[in-house]
Amino acid sequence: MQLWNFTVRIAITLLSLWVHSANAQERQSDQLDYKMVELAGVRAVNCGRVPLHGDTKAANDCALRALSGKRPFRVRYDLQGIDSEVAYALVRTPGGRLNEIDFDSDISGGRFPQGAPRITVKPCPQPTNVRLSDKLGLRGKLPTCFPVHEK
Repeated sequence: MQLWNFTVRIAITLLSLWVHSANAQERQSDQLDYKMVELAGVRAVNCGRVPLHGDTKAANDCALRALSGKRPFRVRYDLQGIDSEVAYALVRTPGGRLNEIDFDSDISGGRFPQGAPRITVKPCPQPTNVRLSDKLGLRGKLPTCFPVHEK
């Protein structure tokens, strides 16, 4: 009976650690979404989230339409990571500033149970152009910004 109770306690502990870890990963991913809304505003066009290995066409079309219409927007692409969740986002602010955002849910490489997330906001050069570029883990291309004088 004591062995059974001990086994049940260990199973419950492991299950709670797994659930806590999954919830922490989800909360870290939410940080990117909050940053996108903070920059683009709540009324910005939401061009969606492209999952890993997802098709980028609809999100790209939406972002390029919003960009040509000079409207604030946000779009997110989940990318292939090695030991963490990785994503890229493109956001246009209500003031017209275009930003690329890189997200890594755990830059520590898994050394910390809670992870060590990082969100890097990179303002696009002014003036800027947008081109579709290849990224690992997507079916299709994603929009990236570059200086007008680059080809």
